[in-house]
Amino acid sequence: MRRIKRFGVLPSIFIVASLLALVFVFASSTEVTVAAGENAPSRFVFIDSGPTMTHVNNQPPAPEVWYNSYAPIMIGEELAEGGKVVSGGIIYGLRGTVDMSAYYFREGEMDNMFNCIFQWLKAGATEVLWYEGGNVYERNKISTPASSQGCMAFADALRGNFGYTMYYNASTITPELLEPYDVLVLPQLQDPGISDNEISIIVTWVRSGGGLVILDSSDYFVNSYLINNKILTALGATHRFQNDQINVGGSFYFSAQVDESTPIGELYGASEIHVASACSLRVSGRSVSVAFQLEHRSGLPGETLEYLITVTNGGDNSEAFTLTTSDTAVWTRQIEPSEITLGKVGSDTATSTVTLSVTIPGGASLGTDDVITVTATSADSVVTHSASCYAHAARVIVPTDDVYVDVGQPDSNLGSASKMYVGRFDVNWENAFLKFDLSSIPAGATIQEVKLYLWCYDTYAGTEVRAHPVDNDGWSEGIIRWNAAPSFDNEDILDNSYVSIPNKVYSWDVTNFVAEQFAGDKIVSLALTPPPSTPVSHNASFRAKENVDWAPYIAVVYTAPSGGISMLIVVGVVVVIVAILGVVLVVVKPF
Repeated sequence: MRRIKRFGVLPSIFIVASLLALVFVFASSTEVTVAAGENAPSRFVFIDSGPTMTHVNNQPPAPEVWYNSYAPIMIGEELAEGGKVVSGGIIYGLRGTVDMSAYYFREGEMDNMFNCIFQWLKAGATEVLWYEGGNVYERNKISTPASSQGCMAFADALRGNFGYTMYYNASTITPELLEPYDVLVLPQLQDPGISDNEISIIVTWVRSGGGLVILDSSDYFVNSYLINNKILTALGATHRFQNDQINVGGSFYFSAQVDESTPIGELYGASEIHVASACSLRVSGRSVSVAFQLEHRSGLPGETLEYLITVTNGGDNSEAFTLTTSDTAVWTRQIEPSEITLGKVGSDTATSTVTLSVTIPGGASLGTDDVITVTATSADSVVTHSASCYAHAARVIVPTDDVYVDVGQPDSNLGSASKMYVGRFDVNWENAFLKFDLSSIPAGATIQEVKLYLWCYDTYAGTEVRAHPVDNDGWSEGIIRWNAAPSFDNEDILDNSYVSIPNKVYSWDVTNFVAEQFAGDKIVSLALTPPPSTPVSHNASFRAKENVDWAPYIAVVYTAPSGGISMLIVVGVVVVIVAILGVVLVVVKPF
């Protein structure tokens, strides 16, 4: 990163020069025309994710617009009816100080950026109100010390480095409250937020020249997109917040890209800035999103798999959509309903759940895959979005036992939990153990490939998860605890996966160890652990076997002995598969 320049409160001569520069910059910025004859508001993205990113949705609803690159993180906009607003999903990175954690406030970056934001909003601004009403979270307040992970150090940097007077107040918003200030910051209002009357007062104040900053964070904990978007709608802004999280390089904190060709980016004078737990922004107007609640399922030939799909209207008006499907293997598929009408974004009817049914052909070979794509299209074919799911002709073996152990609860058995943790919860280490019975595989079969699959439903900061062989099968999930867990060699690693994105299936190749155990007692025990170098509070959460649709499993590919016959039981129906010198994938529970 280039050295970041610092600016004090801008003198009048610099203000004039800056305004002249803005005329040139706006000429090359993206503009949106509301309608012929009306003022065209100028809107620009000045911080984005860069070209390599992962779009994450931690909790419903899904974002209206999905990004593969350059997700907008901060936007500035001159409003058609007067005034300016800056929106950004970066509040998390204003907390604490960087010496407390790499994802907290770095002096010389965000304080510099907010100085540039304040000066763009209102040249010569000195008086800033950091609003702490509206149920603002304690750590988002500048009245909360950095030692308590609050934003006080950030505010102190703006005071000391740039001469701002940073006020905080939690009173009801009135014209009298706002009148003395140049800039108002709303640092992630939370439900119920502020009243319609308070929003109207803010709009009037912005129209009169007040500068507004609206902040939010990812949907990992709390995302306030509905409250924030209500304010943006009242302002007539053409951008909106989304309910999501942006990751880069598998991490929720990263160096984001600053566009120095924009008015605020030019003042900032550097091409990068650190952000943490950021949400994205989108352009308002018409959009739709399609999202699978679980995108991977398996079943035997002849079985019908069902997928639940969430379709969300991101537009400002009610709209009808048609749902169509396509696939790679030409399997029978049906979507119901295929025609839906969704209410405007933010309404109770903006989201609908539809069901996709996929039938695996009776003659399909085990191990065959199909990729099915579902597309939602508006009536005029202008608005569209697609998402894909996977169908697998297979059977899986689910564990007879699965459990996690916690060094913070060394003598507690956690076998009744429907989840497994791996990593470090605060300073405490957590490992998981799984046991599988291979007796459903025909005697004499030759193991070709075995993979362990786990559904991750949550992560914190991400962690590498390593799979180890466990020779002792004498443990059970109802007895095991940290101080009485089977031993294993921490250096004997079968495979590893870096787990950083929730709502996703992760896999580990455990072929050789399973083949060895199949030749022996036909019982497989595995341990999942984080590396010894794992930092505090880096962990991953997985579903245990009690969650039927998300249960862990191993998928076993083997060559059956000539003429071998395997009797398989599924939902009370006996299925006979004759395998003659063929490759067969055995599993014990549809996933």
